[in-house]
Amino acid sequence: MPVLVRLWPLALALLALAPAGCSQRTPEAESQPTQVARPDWLVRVYPPSGSEGTAAATVQVRHDLPGAKGQLRLMIDGVDVTAYADVEPGQLTYDPERAPGVVELTPGRHTARVERVSLPREGATYRVLDFYRWRFTVL
Repeated sequence: MPVLVRLWPLALALLALAPAGCSQRTPEAESQPTQVARPDWLVRVYPPSGSEGTAAATVQVRHDLPGAKGQLRLMIDGVDVTAYADVEPGQLTYDPERAPGVVELTPGRHTARVERVSLPREGATYRVLDFYRWRFTVL
């Protein structure tokens, strides 16, 4: 009997099992929106996405959400820095000099994420409505 014919049932069994163990999505991740492109409400991010060699002193998000106070969150390298950011109309800026030890923009690759969230009611948690994630490299 050819080897291929004998191994065929094993190959089918492996294919049937593969999807069950490959997914890294959790039920929580299923409820998160999936990023496709830069959202319409996001005007600009700094440092720009994919930039290399930036001597970043700050991370800045410009948006066109009216009255957005409390509706945006900013994470850098997985740390929520929203509470340490300056919030102005149309702009959110994180300056590590004003929040020493929270997240330093040291030389190397960094990841930033801005989230548009629903405002929580008392006793409720916010929900992520949309987000944008980008990377930049500091020299």
